[in-house]
Amino acid sequence: MTSERAARGSGLGNRLLEALETRFDLFGFELGEERDRLLATIIAALVAVVFLFAGLLSLNVVLVLAFWEQRLLVSVIMAVVYLGLGAGLGLTARSRIRNAPQPFTSTLDELRKDAEAFRSGGGAE
Repeated sequence: MTSERAARGSGLGNRLLEALETRFDLFGFELGEERDRLLATIIAALVAVVFLFAGLLSLNVVLVLAFWEQRLLVSVIMAVVYLGLGAGLGLTARSRIRNAPQPFTSTLDELRKDAEAFRSGGGAE
């Protein structure tokens, strides 16, 4: 009778360890995906900023040269436009950060399922 309990306990322990190992593998995979996504986003954003800056600088030079006699007015208008665009994009970025999905949802869901299964005595699936 004691050996049966030990075997059952050992089986439950093994299932628990296997379930935890699977969940940690899933967590590691999701962590790697998040890291890669973040790195790609940062690189794309930096490259975009460089090209946008070059384009805007060129546009400013062209507009000031084209409207040389009104250069002060053109410069002020361009500054107001840039400030407005910067404020709008800043608000958009803040909104995207606030509304971003929670990372590692699959791992958390699986851990909740495991906890429920162990509470009900069913063991890991």
